[in-house]
Amino acid sequence: MVAHRRGKFLGVALGPDLEATSARLEAFGFTDQRAANVAAAAARFAQEETDWLLRQLLPKDRWPGHVCLRRHLVQQRDETWLLLRYDKKTSWMLDAVFIA
Repeated sequence: MVAHRRGKFLGVALGPDLEATSARLEAFGFTDQRAANVAAAAARFAQEETDWLLRQLLPKDRWPGHVCLRRHLVQQRDETWLLLRYDKKTSWMLDAVFIA
């Protein structure tokens, strides 16, 4: 069986303020709760990926362009995929969200 996914390019910079990230996601059409949930998950995944890159002892000048795709389960049958990219200027970006 083929799973159908719908995706959306976002290009949202992740910052320390989750409320600002959530507001930017709401501007893209996410509901209040969904925007807050995706913003929190993206921030957590970005921190986990940063920790992983640091453990690999990669110099920070080699981080730009690093991409990770993470699966986030909101509820039992509510699956979301987040595409994060490290950008030289803005640190982590939430580039796309795919909802299954």
